[in-house]
Amino acid sequence: MRAATPPSDRAGVALPLALAVMVAVTVISATAIQVALSDYQANRGARLSARALFAAEAGAQRMLATWDGGAWTSLQPGDSASSGWVRLPDGSRYRSVVLRVDDAADVPLYRVLTEGRPSRTGTARRMVLTMVRGGESAPLVTDGAARVRGRLQLRGMRDPSDPPMVDGRDHVPTAWASECPSAGSAVAGAILGRSSDLRLQRDATVAGSPGASYVGTMGTDVTQTIGPTTWDDLVAQADWSYSGTTRFRNAIGPSASGGVCNTSDRENWGAPEVPSSVCSDYAPIIYVDGNLRIDRPGQGQGILVVDGNLDIRKEFNYYGVVIVNGRLIMRDEGFIAGAVVVRGGRNGNQTSLVRNESRIRFSSCAVARVSTGSGGTDFLPGRWWFEMP
Repeated sequence: MRAATPPSDRAGVALPLALAVMVAVTVISATAIQVALSDYQANRGARLSARALFAAEAGAQRMLATWDGGAWTSLQPGDSASSGWVRLPDGSRYRSVVLRVDDAADVPLYRVLTEGRPSRTGTARRMVLTMVRGGESAPLVTDGAARVRGRLQLRGMRDPSDPPMVDGRDHVPTAWASECPSAGSAVAGAILGRSSDLRLQRDATVAGSPGASYVGTMGTDVTQTIGPTTWDDLVAQADWSYSGTTRFRNAIGPSASGGVCNTSDRENWGAPEVPSSVCSDYAPIIYVDGNLRIDRPGQGQGILVVDGNLDIRKEFNYYGVVIVNGRLIMRDEGFIAGAVVVRGGRNGNQTSLVRNESRIRFSSCAVARVSTGSGGTDFLPGRWWFEMP
């Protein structure tokens, strides 16, 4: 019979074996952790890289949709300009550099290099190069300060020295003096169907060439085709859309985050009166699927499309084009520089009201600045898009 192994001998064998197993398990665990960390870093890097690419692609598409007919088409062959960093709703950002590459051709050609980043602090970046031709945006409105179907009632302050409440003489906004050409020819102040549709009360006046123009027949489709674009196109391009009755109780005005314009702020409609602001070139298309009421002083610029009534109270100043399917009501010191088109409700017979110190002034510069992507700007046929290393 074999002799049994003494306990001391068994202990001497088990201890090294346990240590070996522990070392093996530790090595396997460390390797697994390292592999997991490597996979995590690789996957995270891939996600950030993909997000940066999506930001660059979105930026390139947005550059075309919001093509600045003033800034980019003023470039001479060989000149370039940057859009600055623009924040997208998901927090990613893009920056585009526009270079005019044609040799003073009839149809301008631009190379647009767009850099995308996943966040403000993210290091991942992707570059997309697009080729754009054209860029001459046709103005949305050229013939009058206010085209109104239905009745227009102007109620002044019983002061004959007050300026016209609706004025078709070309107005250059003070803050844009360095960017706008000199004032052009006057257009009609108010365009209506019949002379009986205009009611002037308390020394209210209109001005222009002529002050009031009557076209006889104005269809209910007056808001459906605006210059070179349509109502549906503007709604589809809207930067902000609001459903149902919308009321702004807070001031609408520019806001910035991290030194860039905060375009995710629903109360930021640009900075038309602050040329030094990072939001001075931000001119969103705003669509309201219902009535809109603005209760506080503020400022905004762009294209405002309202499917119901627009009620402006207090000292709210807007620069651009305003399109209203319902009726327009301006009280107190509301101000619109650009042009207004009003349908007057479903049947086109409602009364729009401008009263007290509210004013509507035609501004060809304001209309031109917001008439982006509306006339002949498109990507170059063929291979117009490719990624840069």
